[in-house]
Amino acid sequence: MLLVIPSIDIRHQKCYRLVKGLPGVDSMYSDDPVEIAKLWRRENSKCLHVVDLDGVEEGRIKNAEMIRQIVNSVDIPVQLGGHLESYQEITNALANLGVYRVAVSAHAGTKVIQRLIEENGARKVVVSIEAKDGFLEARGQHADDRLPAVKVAAILKEVGVCRLLYSDFLQGDSLHGPNFESIRTIAEETGLRITVSGGVRGLEDLLKLQEFEPLGVDSVIVGRALYENRFACQGLWREVEAEESRVSKRGG
Repeated sequence: MLLVIPSIDIRHQKCYRLVKGLPGVDSMYSDDPVEIAKLWRRENSKCLHVVDLDGVEEGRIKNAEMIRQIVNSVDIPVQLGGHLESYQEITNALANLGVYRVAVSAHAGTKVIQRLIEENGARKVVVSIEAKDGFLEARGQHADDRLPAVKVAAILKEVGVCRLLYSDFLQGDSLHGPNFESIRTIAEETGLRITVSGGVRGLEDLLKLQEFEPLGVDSVIVGRALYENRFACQGLWREVEAEESRVSKRGG
Protein backbone atom coordinates (compact mmCIF):
# COMPACT_ATOMS: atom_id res chain seq x y z
CA MET A 1 0.00 0.00 0.00
CA LEU A 2 1.23 3.49 -0.82
CA LEU A 3 2.64 5.49 2.06
CA VAL A 4 0.75 8.81 2.23
CA ILE A 5 3.01 11.59 3.51
CA PRO A 6 1.32 14.84 4.61
CA SER A 7 3.08 18.02 3.59
CA ILE A 8 3.52 20.94 5.99
CA ASP A 9 4.51 24.11 4.15
CA ILE A 10 5.82 26.89 6.41
CA ARG A 11 5.52 30.56 5.54
CA HIS A 12 5.78 33.38 8.09
CA GLN A 13 5.67 30.80 10.89
CA LYS A 14 2.30 29.54 9.65
CA CYS A 15 1.09 26.57 7.64
CA TYR A 16 0.41 27.53 4.01
CA ARG A 17 -0.23 25.63 0.82
CA LEU A 18 0.68 27.14 -2.54
CA VAL A 19 -1.25 26.57 -5.73
CA LYS A 20 1.62 25.83 -8.07
CA GLY A 21 1.62 27.71 -11.34
CA LEU A 22 -0.58 30.53 -10.03
CA PRO A 23 1.72 33.25 -8.64
CA GLY A 24 0.49 34.79 -5.42
CA VAL A 25 -2.26 32.22 -4.95
CA ASP A 26 -1.99 30.36 -1.68
CA SER A 27 -4.04 29.37 1.35
CA MET A 28 -3.28 29.49 5.06
CA TYR A 29 -4.51 26.37 6.80
CA SER A 30 -3.17 26.90 10.32
CA ASP A 31 -1.20 29.44 12.34
CA ASP A 32 0.61 26.61 14.18
CA PRO A 33 2.60 24.15 12.03
CA VAL A 34 3.65 22.21 15.14
CA GLU A 35 0.03 21.45 16.01
CA ILE A 36 -0.59 20.41 12.42
CA ALA A 37 2.32 17.96 12.70
CA LYS A 38 0.78 16.52 15.86
CA LEU A 39 -2.59 16.26 14.13
CA TRP A 40 -1.20 14.26 11.22
CA ARG A 41 0.58 12.00 13.68
CA ARG A 42 -2.65 11.40 15.61
CA GLU A 43 -4.22 10.46 12.30
CA ASN A 44 -1.58 7.72 11.96
CA SER A 45 0.86 9.37 9.57
CA LYS A 46 4.13 7.46 9.35
CA CYS A 47 6.22 10.31 7.93
CA LEU A 48 5.97 14.08 7.35
CA HIS A 49 7.29 16.29 4.56
CA VAL A 50 8.14 19.84 5.67
CA VAL A 51 8.84 22.66 3.19
CA ASP A 52 10.38 25.97 4.20
CA LEU A 53 8.50 28.24 1.79
CA ASP A 54 10.24 31.36 3.08
CA GLY A 55 13.56 29.99 1.87
CA VAL A 56 12.49 28.35 -1.38
CA GLU A 57 13.49 31.15 -3.75
CA GLU A 58 16.93 31.43 -2.17
CA GLY A 59 17.39 27.71 -1.71
CA ARG A 60 18.10 28.09 1.99
CA ILE A 61 16.54 27.38 5.37
CA LYS A 62 14.84 30.29 7.12
CA ASN A 63 12.61 28.49 9.61
CA ALA A 64 15.19 26.32 11.33
CA GLU A 65 13.71 26.65 14.83
CA MET A 66 10.18 25.86 13.63
CA ILE A 67 11.44 22.80 11.77
CA ARG A 68 13.31 21.67 14.88
CA GLN A 69 10.12 22.05 16.95
CA ILE A 70 8.16 19.95 14.45
CA VAL A 71 10.80 17.21 14.54
CA ASN A 72 10.73 17.20 18.35
CA SER A 73 6.93 17.14 18.50
CA VAL A 74 6.43 13.82 16.71
CA ASP A 75 7.89 10.32 16.89
CA ILE A 76 8.02 9.74 13.14
CA PRO A 77 10.60 10.68 10.48
CA VAL A 78 10.49 14.21 9.08
CA GLN A 79 11.72 14.88 5.56
CA LEU A 80 12.78 18.42 4.64
CA GLY A 81 12.23 20.00 1.23
CA GLY A 82 12.40 23.45 -0.34
CA HIS A 83 14.57 23.61 -3.49
CA LEU A 84 17.71 23.01 -1.43
CA GLU A 85 20.89 22.95 -3.50
CA SER A 86 23.64 24.17 -1.16
CA TYR A 87 25.91 21.50 0.26
CA GLN A 88 26.33 23.54 3.44
CA GLU A 89 22.60 24.11 3.97
CA ILE A 90 21.79 20.44 3.45
CA THR A 91 24.61 19.22 5.66
CA ASN A 92 23.56 21.64 8.37
CA ALA A 93 19.96 20.43 8.21
CA LEU A 94 20.98 16.80 8.57
CA ALA A 95 23.38 17.55 11.40
CA ASN A 96 21.42 20.10 13.42
CA LEU A 97 17.68 20.01 12.70
CA GLY A 98 17.00 16.37 13.48
CA VAL A 99 15.37 15.66 10.10
CA TYR A 100 15.58 12.12 8.83
CA ARG A 101 16.14 13.00 5.20
CA VAL A 102 16.55 16.03 2.94
CA ALA A 103 15.03 16.48 -0.50
CA VAL A 104 17.85 17.89 -2.62
CA SER A 105 17.00 19.68 -5.86
CA ALA A 106 18.30 17.97 -8.99
CA HIS A 107 19.69 21.41 -9.89
CA ALA A 108 22.27 20.99 -7.12
CA GLY A 109 24.33 18.99 -9.61
CA THR A 110 25.82 15.52 -9.50
CA LYS A 111 29.01 16.53 -7.65
CA VAL A 112 27.11 17.95 -4.68
CA ILE A 113 24.60 15.09 -4.66
CA GLN A 114 27.29 12.40 -4.86
CA ARG A 115 29.24 14.02 -2.03
CA LEU A 116 26.14 14.18 0.16
CA ILE A 117 25.42 10.50 -0.46
CA GLU A 118 29.00 9.46 0.24
CA GLU A 119 29.03 11.36 3.53
CA ASN A 120 25.51 10.65 4.78
CA GLY A 121 24.29 7.55 2.96
CA ALA A 122 21.71 7.22 0.19
CA ARG A 123 18.81 6.91 2.64
CA LYS A 124 19.42 10.43 3.92
CA VAL A 125 19.18 12.00 0.46
CA VAL A 126 16.18 12.00 -1.87
CA VAL A 127 16.58 14.00 -5.07
CA SER A 128 13.72 16.20 -6.17
CA ILE A 129 12.91 16.35 -9.87
CA GLU A 130 10.27 18.92 -10.76
CA ALA A 131 9.10 18.16 -14.27
CA LYS A 132 6.55 19.36 -16.76
CA ASP A 133 5.34 16.91 -19.38
CA GLY A 134 8.31 14.67 -18.65
CA PHE A 135 10.98 17.39 -18.88
CA LEU A 136 12.96 18.86 -16.00
CA GLU A 137 11.79 22.37 -15.21
CA ALA A 138 14.87 24.53 -15.69
CA ARG A 139 15.66 27.66 -13.74
CA GLY A 140 17.89 30.71 -13.92
CA GLN A 141 20.47 30.92 -16.68
CA HIS A 142 19.51 27.49 -17.98
CA ALA A 143 15.81 28.26 -18.28
CA ASP A 144 15.74 27.25 -21.94
CA ASP A 145 17.48 23.89 -21.39
CA ARG A 146 14.74 21.35 -20.76
CA LEU A 147 16.27 17.93 -20.27
CA PRO A 148 14.11 14.80 -20.25
CA ALA A 149 13.43 13.84 -16.64
CA VAL A 150 14.27 10.22 -17.43
CA LYS A 151 17.73 11.23 -18.64
CA VAL A 152 18.32 13.29 -15.50
CA ALA A 153 17.19 10.39 -13.32
CA ALA A 154 19.52 7.97 -15.10
CA ILE A 155 22.49 10.27 -14.43
CA LEU A 156 21.49 10.57 -10.78
CA LYS A 157 21.24 6.81 -10.44
CA GLU A 158 24.84 6.50 -11.64
CA VAL A 159 26.09 8.67 -8.75
CA GLY A 160 24.26 6.64 -6.11
CA VAL A 161 20.75 8.07 -5.85
CA CYS A 162 18.23 5.40 -4.89
CA ARG A 163 15.07 7.49 -4.45
CA LEU A 164 13.44 10.34 -6.35
CA LEU A 165 10.85 12.82 -5.20
CA TYR A 166 9.08 13.27 -8.51
CA SER A 167 6.65 16.05 -9.40
CA ASP A 168 4.85 16.18 -12.73
CA PHE A 169 1.23 17.17 -12.62
CA LEU A 170 -1.23 18.47 -15.14
CA GLN A 171 -2.10 21.82 -13.55
CA GLY A 172 0.18 22.18 -10.58
CA ASP A 173 -1.36 21.77 -7.16
CA SER A 174 -4.71 23.11 -8.31
CA LEU A 175 -5.99 19.56 -7.95
CA HIS A 176 -6.14 18.64 -11.63
CA GLY A 177 -4.30 15.39 -11.04
CA PRO A 178 -0.85 13.85 -11.38
CA ASN A 179 0.69 13.22 -14.78
CA PHE A 180 0.31 9.46 -14.57
CA GLU A 181 1.96 8.77 -17.92
CA SER A 182 5.10 10.64 -16.95
CA ILE A 183 5.22 8.96 -13.55
CA ARG A 184 4.89 5.51 -15.10
CA THR A 185 7.63 6.25 -17.61
CA ILE A 186 10.22 7.42 -15.09
CA ALA A 187 9.45 4.49 -12.78
CA GLU A 188 9.68 1.90 -15.56
CA GLU A 189 12.84 3.25 -17.15
CA THR A 190 14.90 4.02 -14.03
CA GLY A 191 14.09 1.27 -11.55
CA LEU A 192 14.45 3.82 -8.73
CA ARG A 193 12.15 4.12 -5.73
CA ILE A 194 9.70 6.95 -6.40
CA THR A 195 7.89 9.31 -4.06
CA VAL A 196 5.25 11.20 -6.05
CA SER A 197 4.60 14.80 -5.06
CA GLY A 198 1.73 17.01 -6.13
CA GLY A 199 -1.66 17.08 -7.77
CA VAL A 200 -3.41 14.29 -5.85
CA ARG A 201 -7.12 15.08 -5.69
CA GLY A 202 -8.44 12.23 -3.61
CA LEU A 203 -8.81 8.46 -3.26
CA GLU A 204 -9.18 7.80 -6.99
CA ASP A 205 -5.73 9.27 -7.70
CA LEU A 206 -4.20 7.28 -4.85
CA LEU A 207 -5.65 4.06 -6.23
CA LYS A 208 -4.29 4.89 -9.68
CA LEU A 209 -0.81 5.51 -8.25
CA GLN A 210 -1.14 2.27 -6.31
CA GLU A 211 -1.07 0.43 -9.66
CA PHE A 212 2.51 1.67 -10.12
CA GLU A 213 3.78 0.18 -6.87
CA PRO A 214 5.33 -2.85 -8.63
CA LEU A 215 7.35 -0.32 -10.67
CA GLY A 216 8.82 1.33 -7.56
CA VAL A 217 6.25 4.01 -6.75
CA ASP A 218 5.84 3.44 -3.02
CA SER A 219 4.83 6.78 -1.50
CA VAL A 220 3.07 10.05 -2.23
CA ILE A 221 3.24 13.51 -0.68
CA VAL A 222 -0.21 15.07 -0.29
CA GLY A 223 -0.96 18.60 0.80
CA ARG A 224 -4.04 20.48 -0.28
CA ALA A 225 -6.28 17.43 -0.66
CA LEU A 226 -5.62 16.46 2.96
CA TYR A 227 -6.13 19.95 4.33
CA GLU A 228 -9.42 20.29 2.47
CA ASN A 229 -10.69 16.88 3.65
CA ARG A 230 -10.95 15.37 0.19
CA PHE A 231 -10.69 11.83 1.53
CA ALA A 232 -13.89 10.28 2.90
CA CYS A 233 -12.14 8.82 5.94
CA GLN A 234 -11.01 12.24 7.09
CA GLY A 235 -14.55 13.18 8.10
CA LEU A 236 -14.57 10.23 10.49
CA TRP A 237 -11.14 11.22 11.85
CA ARG A 238 -12.42 14.74 12.59
CA GLU A 239 -15.54 13.42 14.36
CA VAL A 240 -13.48 11.08 16.54
CA GLU A 241 -11.11 13.90 17.43
CA ALA A 242 -13.99 16.23 18.30
CA GLU A 243 -15.62 13.60 20.51
CA GLU A 244 -12.35 12.89 22.31
CA SER A 245 -11.99 16.60 22.96
CA ARG A 246 -15.53 16.84 24.37
CA VAL A 247 -14.97 13.85 26.64
CA SER A 248 -11.67 15.29 27.84
CA LYS A 249 -13.30 18.62 28.72
CA ARG A 250 -16.14 16.92 30.61
CA GLY A 251 -13.60 14.86 32.53
CA GLY A 252 -11.63 17.98 33.45
